[in-house]
Amino acid sequence: MSYDLGGWMLVMNIDTNDGNILKYQNVDFWTSDTLLGGASSTATAMNARDFKQLYLFSQFKPKQILIKVNNDGGSTMYQRSWDMMAPYNRTLRDFFSSALGSNTKMTTAVRTTQGTPLSNDPVISSSYQLHANTETGYGDVNRLSFLPDGWTGVIADNNGWGLGTWYDYSQPCTRPCADAVGVGYLWSGAIFGSDYDPAAQYGSSNSLSYSFAIYVK
Repeated sequence: MSYDLGGWMLVMNIDTNDGNILKYQNVDFWTSDTLLGGASSTATAMNARDFKQLYLFSQFKPKQILIKVNNDGGSTMYQRSWDMMAPYNRTLRDFFSSALGSNTKMTTAVRTTQGTPLSNDPVISSSYQLHANTETGYGDVNRLSFLPDGWTGVIADNNGWGLGTWYDYSQPCTRPCADAVGVGYLWSGAIFGSDYDPAAQYGSSNSLSYSFAIYVK
């Protein structure tokens, strides 16, 4: 892919409408170096469903990361690239295996943005940097989302956003446990697609079956 000087390699794809839920608790997808968590590792399926490339996920230590947001037809809606944290000695598995609620900073600067992100996009709607295992609300955790630098607290109760969500993690998914949830109080119209735990008593889908493709180089 030629965007931002090219050389990008797809490591993960989070498809919000393929029937496989990549919630925070899906540790096989988010932290395992051998298991897929219901995703595919086949190149021919990498843009059509959840995907994980095991070597790039667990062995490759990226200097840059790109997230491309596609609609259900596969067309790119918008995308953004960032510089990773130096000294580039961590894999994505290392970041996603950090402690729950640790707010582990992943990136240092936005490189370039193409297209106009949704105003409540869970990873691209702000110029803040990407963080792993964030706690954005009280007990509201995400595998990947944006946060202000140096953030040590929470933003607001019942106001989480990110990829790989588990809100009110002391409870069994009565709040959204989902592939992707956008910014929004009580998550009304903020859940992307249909891949979320049906036990949720709060939140509703925005009917946007987007996928979030993560590339590295």
